[in-house]
Amino acid sequence: MTTIATMLGADAKVAAEDFNDLIEFEIKLANLTTPADQRRDNNALYNKMTIAQLQYNVTGFDWLDFFSKLGASWSEDLQESEEIVVNEPRYIREITEVVQNTPHRTIANYIVWIITMKRISQLGSNFRDVEQKYDEVVYGTASESARWQTCVGHVNNVMDFAVGRMFVDVHYDEKSKIRTNKMIDFILEAFLELVDESEWMDAPTKVVAKEKAEIMNRQIGYPDWIKENEELTDYFKNYDFDSGKYFENYLQYVKENTQRGFEYLRKPVDKFKWLTGPAIVNAYYDPTKNSITLPAGILQPPYYHKDSPQYLNFGGIGMMIGHEITHGFDDRGRQYDKDGNLEQWWTDESIDAYVGRTLCIVDQYDKYYMEECNMTLNGVQTQGENIADNGGLKEAYRGYRKMVEETMDDEELRLPGIGLTQDQMLFVNFAQIWCSKYTEQGARNRILTGVHSPGPYRVEGSISNLPEFAKVFNCPASRPMNPDKKCTVW
Repeated sequence: MTTIATMLGADAKVAAEDFNDLIEFEIKLANLTTPADQRRDNNALYNKMTIAQLQYNVTGFDWLDFFSKLGASWSEDLQESEEIVVNEPRYIREITEVVQNTPHRTIANYIVWIITMKRISQLGSNFRDVEQKYDEVVYGTASESARWQTCVGHVNNVMDFAVGRMFVDVHYDEKSKIRTNKMIDFILEAFLELVDESEWMDAPTKVVAKEKAEIMNRQIGYPDWIKENEELTDYFKNYDFDSGKYFENYLQYVKENTQRGFEYLRKPVDKFKWLTGPAIVNAYYDPTKNSITLPAGILQPPYYHKDSPQYLNFGGIGMMIGHEITHGFDDRGRQYDKDGNLEQWWTDESIDAYVGRTLCIVDQYDKYYMEECNMTLNGVQTQGENIADNGGLKEAYRGYRKMVEETMDDEELRLPGIGLTQDQMLFVNFAQIWCSKYTEQGARNRILTGVHSPGPYRVEGSISNLPEFAKVFNCPASRPMNPDKKCTVW
């Protein structure tokens, strides 16, 4: 912080003193913040109230004036009767008191530093070198990414749907959408079977759970509108980029992206709207829309290839599909109904039984020890992703077996020279997609802040709970990959 400030013209001694005060302020903010592993109850985070009610509960700050000055088109006619959602009322109350007792200079420095910190990546190499030294300490990364990778990443971030259009025009086989949809059908069928087989879930809850799964929206590849030149051009009409003004271009994007966020207010929710461009290697489930999204960028090796044997595809993208479906029924996703509303739609008995099973998963992952940083995982913080991993792999394997039985006369050919069966290769490809290596700093940061378990434990945790894996590989009983106690949610 001090180095960057002096590079921008500050006196080094004054900057050091100011930033000591700023660090103390940030420590106060951190100590008021509820830890991530205690923020998994979405009902507790959904506190709807009017601005007037917020003002009554949190005094000493003019909330209507604050929201009115955000500069959005709707802010001019904002009234105290406007409803808002306050994630953490306690934090808002306490932070308001802290701000009132903090010197204005410290708060001003904090605001300017946050803005500066977020823009260092768009500055010259002398600034980025300072950031790189910081990253080496915190994450263990020894060097900055290749410049072309950084630039491509920035362009894909800012021009997501334009880059996505270019990507799908060249690299996306339209038949992949049909094949992926068929895979989803088999994997969804497997999930519905798991619901029926669940001894802990009562009949009324099974009915609504299956309804939610059956109407889950699928977004595969890319949104159709990006193929329309006029629509795509109109989407970026507010940009006026200059090839010689990289930093200013990025500020344009930040402003436009913020304005787009404001424009959602008072408009009906578009449950079919894509949240990301197609050229990203990711997949996600949106509980408020009850939808899974598989962009074109992830429909490539090692997750998927149109010419790969299906046992590899099911171990890769098939597991990801099952993972995202299961997110609709993990510890947070299950709190949303089939229409994306946050409400209780399970019986109390099924909820109690579900929580008991999730505790088994939490306890299992709590015990995993990561030698790189001499720490154990946080089973509470990662439970949603762990539940999705376990369910997703089970559904992918069942889905593959269903596809073979229903659509094939014979198994696909084995891969030559490997000596593994089709079923074994499904699990091998699943493990391969999570191959990873961590520095000590990176491992520590992942455990402290991540919602996903590190790669090796995503694999070990899932396969050790799956009897089918033990059967396929003839694992002896009571061994690490075939323990006597197995955790099962789905």
